[in-house]
Amino acid sequence: MSHRLRTIGIALLSLTVIAAGLTGCRTARIGARCATTDFGQTATQILQCKRGRWRVIMTKAQYVQLLIALKNNATTTTAPPTTAPPTTAPPATTTTLAPPAASSYGIAGGYEHSCAVVSGAVRCVGHNQYGQLGNGTTTNSVTWVNTGITGGVWVSAASTTSCAVKSDGTAWCWGNGAGGLLGNGAGANSLVPVQVSGVTDATQISISPNGGCVRTSSGLAKCWGDAAFRGDGVSSVALAPVTASITEVVKVAAGTHSACALKSDGTVWCWGSNEDGQLGNGTTAQSLVPVQVSGIENAVDVASGGFGSSSFGGAACAVLQNGTVKCWGDDSRLQMGDGDASPAVHLTATSVVGLTDASKISLGFYTACAVRTTGAVKCWGLGGRLGDGTITPSSTPVDVVGVTNAVRISSVGTTTCALLSTNGAKCWGDNDFGEAGAGNTDASTSPLTVVGMP
Repeated sequence: MSHRLRTIGIALLSLTVIAAGLTGCRTARIGARCATTDFGQTATQILQCKRGRWRVIMTKAQYVQLLIALKNNATTTTAPPTTAPPTTAPPATTTTLAPPAASSYGIAGGYEHSCAVVSGAVRCVGHNQYGQLGNGTTTNSVTWVNTGITGGVWVSAASTTSCAVKSDGTAWCWGNGAGGLLGNGAGANSLVPVQVSGVTDATQISISPNGGCVRTSSGLAKCWGDAAFRGDGVSSVALAPVTASITEVVKVAAGTHSACALKSDGTVWCWGSNEDGQLGNGTTAQSLVPVQVSGIENAVDVASGGFGSSSFGGAACAVLQNGTVKCWGDDSRLQMGDGDASPAVHLTATSVVGLTDASKISLGFYTACAVRTTGAVKCWGLGGRLGDGTITPSSTPVDVVGVTNAVRISSVGTTTCALLSTNGAKCWGDNDFGEAGAGNTDASTSPLTVVGMP
């Protein structure tokens, strides 16, 4: 829960929300214009009209926690430690963000395998050459298998590695451990989940083919794997997590050879390799410490991913408070979404055309997808993986067919999955090993219903 909830003003505000009843809140869109001080809501957040715009004051999960706390006269017991203020002045228009809400349901599309959280139990499906399904074998499976993890609240899947965060704040990884991918100090593969070393307060995790990061409850980013992911200025492999040189982190996003973090002030910072400009600072020079992405000052979500046009390339995107999306980096498969059919590297953020109501973003190999505030999803990039029923590439966002109530989106590889408001899920893209979670290996260019969720 945000430390701002400690203040008397917010506590009184929250009491007003409780007294009014959540069902009394109107449906609203973050950043849209409003003319009163009323409360509103999205599928996952509670809003208030401030200075003529709908602003997030808390997630619905935090609302439930606050209600319990208020009833027990303990509003401050669940707040994380206050982090130090930024050393540089924030932009003129700032955004105070809450971290992603933990959930006992979730899904992550990877490369040839996927993982999900179902009532806290973590399960995986698909290719299993390195043990990335976490069930103690290397046998592929077109049906979901259990990893043995219970109490899961966040899951991430990469090429051949999978990771999860539990409600107790510990982080666990399994599968390919080469180069420190499992974060347990060993640098070896594991067919079952192993605990990430030294992490006891994780709230969110992101794993990529070359490294991973967690966001801690105190707003830090702890990362491991290839030197590009450390973020602490050291140029060596990290077999166990090290603390990146950044604070007030809301969300971490591990890309193929770089990582990004969204800060509570709405700025985005990236570090690592930069051959395709995936750090977004106008250069192609790598950085072993976080650098600020140019022109992004009011972001509400961030994603990093892609293979890139070079061996160390990639891309990243951010959703802004007004519902627009900006991307930077590799555009070799039209994943910038700017309508330009002649791909070029983008060293700074460029606007995705036709999106004005985005809320969540995800990047896979050569594709990007965004959840709209309506629950619909749009994707752009390489054809056959856009969920529109065609194999046609698109340099502008196209509608994913049959998805109308998405609340979260995930793609690291060639399969994209959307968690629905019903706790069900749909996946689209590659399905050669059953990674779409539909119980088969049938090819489909449109979303398949995930079996076993909720």
